[in-house]
Amino acid sequence: KKAKKIGVYEYLSVYAWDNDLPGRANATHFDFLKKSIKGYYENGARVYLAETNIGWISKGLGQYITSKLLWDYRLKEIHWLMIFIPGVLVLLLLL
Repeated sequence: KKAKKIGVYEYLSVYAWDNDLPGRANATHFDFLKKSIKGYYENGARVYLAETNIGWISKGLGQYITSKLLWDYRLKEIHWLMIFIPGVLVLLLLL
């Protein structure tokens, strides 16, 4: 029998590996995120589960971009920022 769906398990950030330092976690490497999600999709993966840890300052944008790329891996970088920045501005106004 064949599986009806196949998925992947990704490590976006593991504290023991990256010590929550900026630029060390997979979630901070946008090229990695785009290439890996595109590759998974093109190879038939339809389920994505990722492990990450708290660290919204160093990884928040990457985690957000990951969620957008999972909907459409063809998004360009400028679209990520156009989606993300207004939300940040609204949050700042609410504080």
